[in-house]
Amino acid sequence: MLAQDAVLHDRYRIVAFAGLTRTARSYDAIDGRFGTHVHIRECERSKPRPFREAFVREARILNGCQHVAMPVVTDAFAAGEAFYLVERKIPAEPMSSLLERDRKPFAPILVLPWLDAILDLLEYLHGLRTPVIVANISPGSIEMSARGNVFVTDFKMALEGPGKSLAWTYPYAPIEQMEGREIDVRADLYAFAASAYELLLGQRPLSPHEREQTKGGVEFNPFDQLSRVISKPLASVIDRAMAMRPEDRQPSAAELRLELVAAGTATAPVRKLPAAAEALTSASPIGSGDAFGSFAHGPTTPVDAFVSDTATIVCRTCGNTNEATRVFCPHCGSLLRSDRRPSTLDVVSPFQQREPEHDLPPTAPVVMPVAAAVNPAAPVTVVDRNQETFPSDLAHSRPDATRPVSPFIGRAEVRRNSDPLRTAEGTPLSGDATMPLARLLVLEGEEPGRMLLICSKVTTLGRSAGDYIFRQDAFMSGRHAKVQYSDDGYWLDDAGSRNGTFLRIREDSKLHENDIVLAGQQLLRFEHDPVTKQPRLRLQLNNGDLAATYELTRPATTIGRTQGEICFADDAAMADVHARIERRGDECYVVDCGSRNGTFLRLTSNRPLGDGDVFIIGRHIFKFEADVNIDDHVTEDL
Repeated sequence: MLAQDAVLHDRYRIVAFAGLTRTARSYDAIDGRFGTHVHIRECERSKPRPFREAFVREARILNGCQHVAMPVVTDAFAAGEAFYLVERKIPAEPMSSLLERDRKPFAPILVLPWLDAILDLLEYLHGLRTPVIVANISPGSIEMSARGNVFVTDFKMALEGPGKSLAWTYPYAPIEQMEGREIDVRADLYAFAASAYELLLGQRPLSPHEREQTKGGVEFNPFDQLSRVISKPLASVIDRAMAMRPEDRQPSAAELRLELVAAGTATAPVRKLPAAAEALTSASPIGSGDAFGSFAHGPTTPVDAFVSDTATIVCRTCGNTNEATRVFCPHCGSLLRSDRRPSTLDVVSPFQQREPEHDLPPTAPVVMPVAAAVNPAAPVTVVDRNQETFPSDLAHSRPDATRPVSPFIGRAEVRRNSDPLRTAEGTPLSGDATMPLARLLVLEGEEPGRMLLICSKVTTLGRSAGDYIFRQDAFMSGRHAKVQYSDDGYWLDDAGSRNGTFLRIREDSKLHENDIVLAGQQLLRFEHDPVTKQPRLRLQLNNGDLAATYELTRPATTIGRTQGEICFADDAAMADVHARIERRGDECYVVDCGSRNGTFLRLTSNRPLGDGDVFIIGRHIFKFEADVNIDDHVTEDL
């Protein structure tokens, strides 16, 4: 691990450690030659061969492809026992962070042009002589700059042509990728649609495995959820891209993009356009670099040019008979096809027909008929085309304050019927109706993002036995921990595991003899010296042996990575100031100092679980979510 202010390759000065993945470490640095900020990733030669090959393949792809929505590689070299990749650092923030910070979905009028920009990138990558499959599209890999431009930044799983992916991002990966089968460009379309679902609704979609589990009860239907915030035609296009079987999805990014353009610009019926929209069709379309992209204007070719006045089209999905002037079925939202109307591959994209920019006065506001695509009852929106950046209230506006926030982010104040935990009627998906609905979300482990529904009074987790099994976690016991429902609340208990179960503390917690504190990746056992009777902490190794001893002689002893009386400089999971042990009379308490990863205590007895609690078993981190409040079950020494 490179130290702060270290100079790499006689050129790059390390500013800070930025993160750690399976394949590489990341650093923020300054290029000494130009004085610019760069992002450096380090892959050690000791990594397994598949990881090294993936790192080299990513460098080759980023260097060989040029697109405005991709990272820009400025240097690559080997130094010492590692390979390094240098990228230009663009001030941007992941969409997942924006959702977590604001705890609400994005307005559809903002999401649609972002989707078009991402599809433009996929169309470019999939159209190369050797197609590049990103295999890792998610809100965490999509970043937005201060000017509203979007980028896809994570290519560590990218493939050159069809093949098997090294890993995947749960729950956005399609089922064929999760099962280790060969994937093609349609895997990116599924991940793209799943990401669009979260951006529009503010909540994660069910994973393919969870969708299969719910087929016996209430089946997960993206169309029903999406049609609440966008038009049925748009919802139908995204729903098709989220099909479980690859052959049911659009065959290419170009096809998906044109379907979205057609859905976003179609009106039903399209016999007479509003005066503002009719005037816009004769004006020049907005350029691809403008804020609202191709969804900001109407179709360039009237629908009447493709159909006659008396023809009808029968929807191949629901069988409804529609007027020939309709492009999408108003009953189910499916795209209508007939011999009289070409498929979306024949629809001309607004980017392919450009009029001279002088046809539209540069200072005039542009009237955009996007209201029909977002909400048929919404008024026409007027936006100043000279506006360079989004105002803070527009960049993340929320037109309907009653829409649910993401249930996966923080502690939700109110559960709503549109939460995926419940059906549209507000009833639980499955399980005992007398129990408050609950689930576990895998934050870290084999399948990050996987959702585990709790449907019985006792739910067991383990490596080889129980309701949910994690066979690849060598640190997890066969039957490790269990979540029980009793006395109108949920409780977490260890099932006699070897390595223990750790619950993140919410407040100051009293320490008892032989209690084990987990801070970062360090196990610290609390005990009293048998001779002096003074309290102390002892560092416990993974094999159970005790190493260093830290006497607790001060009123407060701080634990951290760079600051405090007990420091662990090599622990990247520990905050600079992580936790402290406070002496209060004859008792000691552990206090978290606002660390990002939290401070945990090993369970010695069952403990109540509240909505938002986090616990660790083996190498897995789980978040508990339920319609139950921990304040009703707090014990004195929790």
